[in-house]
Amino acid sequence: MKHTRVEAFTAAHARAVIRTATASDDKYSRGVVALRTGSLTYPGAAVLGVEGAWRAGAGLVRYIGSASALVLARRPETVTTGGCCDAWVVGSGQTRQDALEAGTTELLTGSTPVVADAGALELVVTPQALTVITPHTGEFARLAQHHGMSLTGDVASDVANMATELGAVVVLKGAQTFISAPRADQSWCVTVETPWLSTAGTGDVLAGMIGAVIAQARPTTHLAAAQAAATGVFLHSRAGALAANRGSVTPHPIVAMDVADAAPGAVAAVLNGEA
Repeated sequence: MKHTRVEAFTAAHARAVIRTATASDDKYSRGVVALRTGSLTYPGAAVLGVEGAWRAGAGLVRYIGSASALVLARRPETVTTGGCCDAWVVGSGQTRQDALEAGTTELLTGSTPVVADAGALELVVTPQALTVITPHTGEFARLAQHHGMSLTGDVASDVANMATELGAVVVLKGAQTFISAPRADQSWCVTVETPWLSTAGTGDVLAGMIGAVIAQARPTTHLAAAQAAATGVFLHSRAGALAANRGSVTPHPIVAMDVADAAPGAVAAVLNGEA
């Protein structure tokens, strides 16, 4: 078992990763995210992931999948044809078979970073593409069983071991979200700011947000990809807290789209040193 040092991922860490817009930017330099997500059963996952990517600062978002009409109804600026991109988001709202049919395996053997969620998780084994996986606790346990890995109960070490075993950055979602890169001596932890984030669809928003940060940061190493993923997690947590406190002195229930809507405010809070 590999023991790993865990450090809290803070606003200062996130500030070092977030790319601010400049006068010389265009939509391509701002980062292009492409999503192959959603299904006939769960089309809303596509809408939420696209919204998360836009709201976290992507300059251009592409969507390829069965939920194009819903995506365009919510975000008409989304491009629904293929083309260049700086990061892929795959698997949200899909089964393993859906993810296979969407071409996820091909993307994992490519050169563009991939954020793999839900149905795409089991397809990630030593991918050629720089890859981030985003399991929740139940998916993490199933992945460990699928790959014949024994979990020790030391969460940080288990996450680090899985990252090394799969050759991918692992983001284990929960009240404390752990992020680790393969063969790293250090992992990061984000303590989620509000329990109201525990609601359907927020993970789809998170995948889109991580995709946007990666597309902007353009990491070339697992360690840099882990820092970009942790930044997405931090912004998602901050957005959840902003949404849950909006209009009230008492935190209140939210839905996933509320989190996406609050993401620009989370970015601003980090850049302004307010988070």
